[in-house]
Amino acid sequence: MTETDNTRREHRSIYLNDINAVLPEGKRNYFSFVTYEDYSDLHISQIFANNRYDAWKQVLAIATEILDEVYTISIQECKD
Repeated sequence: MTETDNTRREHRSIYLNDINAVLPEGKRNYFSFVTYEDYSDLHISQIFANNRYDAWKQVLAIATEILDEVYTISIQECKD
C-alpha cells in the first residue's frame, strides 16, 4: 500500500536581484532557481554572463555555503 507524505512543511523563498542593474554590452542575462532539501527556494535574477557556464559559476558561488543541501539548480536565459 502506498502512503502519501502529509507532513506540513514551511516554505521559504529568498529573492536576490538588483532592480537598477543594467545589462552590460556583450553579456547575456540569466536567472536561476535553487531548491533546497528543506523545500526552501532561492531565486537569483540578473545574472550577467558571457555564457551559461559563467552564469553557473556565479550561482554556485552564491549557493556554495550550503551546497550539500541543494536539491535542484536550474538556470535559464532571459530573452528580452
